[in-house]
Amino acid sequence: ECQLRIEDMPELWDCLDGPLWGEWRVAYCRVKPGQHERFEAAVSRHLTGRFDLVRGAQLLASGVFGPALRPHRRLAERVGDYALIARDHWTIHDRLANETEHRMIGVHAGVSADEMYIPLVLKHC
Repeated sequence: ECQLRIEDMPELWDCLDGPLWGEWRVAYCRVKPGQHERFEAAVSRHLTGRFDLVRGAQLLASGVFGPALRPHRRLAERVGDYALIARDHWTIHDRLANETEHRMIGVHAGVSADEMYIPLVLKHC
């Protein structure tokens, strides 16, 4: 089982300023004011080797969202303070009190070479 629930790690959960969003393999998060160093340290302690922590501003500057000449004015808000980018087959998610529990058997947003490789099937008719 490579699924983690962030609320099972109170040191991380307490730093967040709301639930995770995005995908289970690329989870975006907003951190409470004044909690950034604590959050980064907690990620290092609990998620090293399983997730890479990338600042939202770094993602925006890297161009991973495409070659837009002018990104949408709210893109930075959508990306948040950080992204937790999964390695191997790890996922991370949370469940709010009003959400129904469900088990995911497949997830989007893998960033490994194997996950991004999509074979082309060509059939001549």
